[in-house]
Amino acid sequence: MTEKEINETISSNLWTVRNNTFKLIQVKDKLKKKRLTQTEVGEAINVTFQQIQKFEKGKNNIGSAKLKILADYFEIPVGDMYEPISTYYKEIREEV
Repeated sequence: MTEKEINETISSNLWTVRNNTFKLIQVKDKLKKKRLTQTEVGEAINVTFQQIQKFEKGKNNIGSAKLKILADYFEIPVGDMYEPISTYYKEIREEV
């Protein structure tokens, strides 16, 4: 893979992972699944939502340190960000 292809794969995977990772929020005693926003992911890794947008669109490359922090945040191995993935679903555990 070329460096460009690697960066395109990472940006595509970031979008896929973020859009298929859910958090549980409580709404009037009911649990509701909510997709993570760019703002939430940005806050978790200390960047702006605009930076997450640029990462996802491939306009900015993700440094290795931020890539590690993102992988830790999504609880996936860093290597998974380098391989093309068609779908990703984080297991949601409902705590009673």
